[in-house]
Amino acid sequence: LYELRHYMKNAAAFGSRYRNRPMWDGKPTCARVLIWAAQGFGDCIQMLRFVREVRRRCPNVVLEVQPELVRLCMASGIEARPVGGLQAERWDFDIQCSLLSLPLVLDVQAINWLMKDRLRAPWLTENLARANNGPRVGLCWKSSSSTTPERIARQMTDEQIKPLTQRFDFVSLQREHMTG
Repeated sequence: LYELRHYMKNAAAFGSRYRNRPMWDGKPTCARVLIWAAQGFGDCIQMLRFVREVRRRCPNVVLEVQPELVRLCMASGIEARPVGGLQAERWDFDIQCSLLSLPLVLDVQAINWLMKDRLRAPWLTENLARANNGPRVGLCWKSSSSTTPERIARQMTDEQIKPLTQRFDFVSLQREHMTG
């Protein structure tokens, strides 16, 4: 039922700006496909893992993400363009799909989607990339728009984070901590 978000009165709030164009069904095609970001950074980052599979099926893909995520995509070998300006008029495409709709159109239940393709932060040096206490984990513990009760409830406190630091080597992905 998540796909119904595109047809709600407030669809623009969910990023459904291209719903007037045909949606890609996940099948291989030579048509020009626009994959576009919707909602917050965390949702988009989570779905970037599927972009390589989209490109395997469709050679003509444009990925549109928030300007703040373009460097992360490029450093990870994923070509991306920033949202903004003319948007749809700027990109030449035939069909479209929300980044958040990729699990549906790619039928993720039928495929082993263990994270094989890792994202690489552009500011991550070789020294920072080496783990000291076990697996290196990127952590974002607070939403960029933490004013609603739902978002506040999803934040992690120092008390919740502290036990995790004994098992994992963390890198802050908190936007206000990013450099470069």
